[in-house]
Amino acid sequence: MKNSDFNPKSFWEEKIFTWEENRYKEKVSSASTFECLASRLSGSLRFRRQFALQYLVPHVEGQRIVELGCGSGFLAEELIKHGAVSYFGFDIAQNAIDVANRRTKAANLGSQINFKCLSVDSLPSMEVDVVFSLGLLDWLTDIQLSTLFAHFHSTHYLHSISEKRLSLQQLIHKFYVNITYGYRTGNYVPRYYDVGFIKRIINPHSSKPIQVIRHSKLGFGAFLTTLPKY
Repeated sequence: MKNSDFNPKSFWEEKIFTWEENRYKEKVSSASTFECLASRLSGSLRFRRQFALQYLVPHVEGQRIVELGCGSGFLAEELIKHGAVSYFGFDIAQNAIDVANRRTKAANLGSQINFKCLSVDSLPSMEVDVVFSLGLLDWLTDIQLSTLFAHFHSTHYLHSISEKRLSLQQLIHKFYVNITYGYRTGNYVPRYYDVGFIKRIINPHSSKPIQVIRHSKLGFGAFLTTLPKY
């Protein structure tokens, strides 16, 4: 059971910048022992972001793109550069959205890139061609997952998940998340999915065939997508 006083929004506003720095940078200049360990094990997350961008690029020209759980919006400019007509990023952390908006303003891309602080429970109706997320699904409840796929029922997607596997890397990850914050958040920690389970949530909302993409460099991560591979 989660702590009754626990607030996911506050959690991510406190955590997001440290998480982005320690997971996406090759070297961590100053961090706790646990964060240094996590950073050394985060090569799979750096590869995940690179892989997602490479997979999306052939599909974005002339398309309207939405990223869920966008954080500071690192991929927005790249997708516009490769021909997307618009990008809209959503995240629960207001401070990350503020940074993303400042970056967009500095790059003079405000007409094509937009960010907004919202949870998956309150997404607006909008015309979208491709929706993607990197890690968000791991933090959602079954009801939120169903809500998300119902909301974008006719849209192509690329979503990463943590797949349930028996591996040393996953055991270390479980230990890390529980010892660093799981105990104080009332077990607000990422989930590990059986692909068959998450497909059963998706299928009532979409008739598109689902591809599962695995790669050794993703560790226990995987992608679910309806986008064809170029």
